Amino acid sequence: MEHILISPAQHQLHHSSDPRHHDKNYGEVFAIWDLMFGTLFVPDGPEKLTFGIADGDGVRIEQPPVGLKSAIIGPFVEVWEELMSGTSRDPALRETKRDVDA
Repeated sequence: MEHILISPAQHQLHHSSDPRHHDKNYGEVFAIWDLMFGTLFVPDGPEKLTFGIADGDGVRIEQPPVGLKSAIIGPFVEVWEELMSGTSRDPALRETKRDVDA
């Protein structure tokens, strides 16, 4: 059945820091998509998993703890800052542009 349906246990490999599991088991219901795109990983037996973000060698990259407020509002603040840094509304960019034009 693991080649037809993705179970939560199978999908959790997607969140493992082990390089063998990187870019694997994206599906949430059907394994056919992972099978078609070569991203299906079916373990031979039980595996000990360590969850988190890791580099290509499996070395864990520590992430700062995030509170609920910053998890919800943070992405909007980051997008706003990114948008503002690329527009003439940003005071720093306006002064730089004035200095160049002068």
